[in-house]
Amino acid sequence: MDTKSTNMKKGFLRRLIRERMLWVLVISFGIYAGLKLTISDLVLEGLYPKRFHKVKLDWSQEADVVFAGDSRIGTDIAPFVMSDILLGQRVLNFSFSGAGYSEDYLQAIENVLDMDSSKPSIVLGINPNQFTSKAITTNSFNDYREKFSTFDGQFQMHVERIAYPFERTLPVLQTARKVLANGPEPPRYYRHYSEDGWTGYTMVPSDDQSLLNIKYFDTIYRDNPIDPTLIEQFIQYVRQWNNKGITVYAFRPPVVEELSTLELELSGMDLPGFISDFESAGGVWIDVPSGPYADKTNDGHHLNREPALAYSKEIAKRIANYQARQDRRSEPFTIPAVNSDAVKVDLAEKPMMEK
Repeated sequence: MDTKSTNMKKGFLRRLIRERMLWVLVISFGIYAGLKLTISDLVLEGLYPKRFHKVKLDWSQEADVVFAGDSRIGTDIAPFVMSDILLGQRVLNFSFSGAGYSEDYLQAIENVLDMDSSKPSIVLGINPNQFTSKAITTNSFNDYREKFSTFDGQFQMHVERIAYPFERTLPVLQTARKVLANGPEPPRYYRHYSEDGWTGYTMVPSDDQSLLNIKYFDTIYRDNPIDPTLIEQFIQYVRQWNNKGITVYAFRPPVVEELSTLELELSGMDLPGFISDFESAGGVWIDVPSGPYADKTNDGHHLNREPALAYSKEIAKRIANYQARQDRRSEPFTIPAVNSDAVKVDLAEKPMMEK
């Protein structure tokens, strides 16, 4: 067979492979979109998820205020709305789903903080699960950190980057499906992954409570109680941070009353005792009533977008008020100048006492 014929066959095969690969990709994305359209209840917006978590893990010494905790902090705290209240301060949300307060995570939180800041602050969300052994080992902080250290994890992130634009078209497709089906839209929830670390969460319809599953929390704390040594370690870090000039705040994110009572009961956590130890170590406890916010959730413990924005502003105001009080205390005390001539006149005008 001559060289010309061989080259022609090779060229034909290459074209055939390219065309078939193109069709495979088109059909694959068609199947993918169809499945998402029919069975998925999640719509993603903003950064694509793996990129979102990679950005957070890459933060280093770039915030004046760092929020940390689990997914409750992830959905409840929106740093961008705090800029008008915490003036001139860079605020980031370094939360991870299921994150327990392990030593690795506590060290990573400090690493995000810029120690050259005039008001370095760490703000920690508190719930009992964060002090259990399972939360220390099984959480998205550990998962993503391990995943991004491997070639496979990096490859998955690039694949997700290609597929993500198709995810963002889903709201349009879902609306079309609703019109064609001439029926009610099943509940769906939207997640917006923000560059400041916030995960905006919106449920449609907003009054749907189908995600509230109290029984689920029985499984979380079954054979998985609070580990006192984890609380001791946490308090020790608060004390160390306070000694370094870092102001450490903590608060309990909004939770419906039934769930809040159940969590404390099942976990065995002594919340008043915890707060006392935290404040004794130099921490500042932020007490914001859950009532006005907790009822505006779909699962009892993750705020929807609009209540989260309002709650974030409330937390920011509490922090700003505390900072203002500290600024006033640090101002040097000066005795006002006295007009000596006026004093002499006053003395001279006073009648002398009769002997």
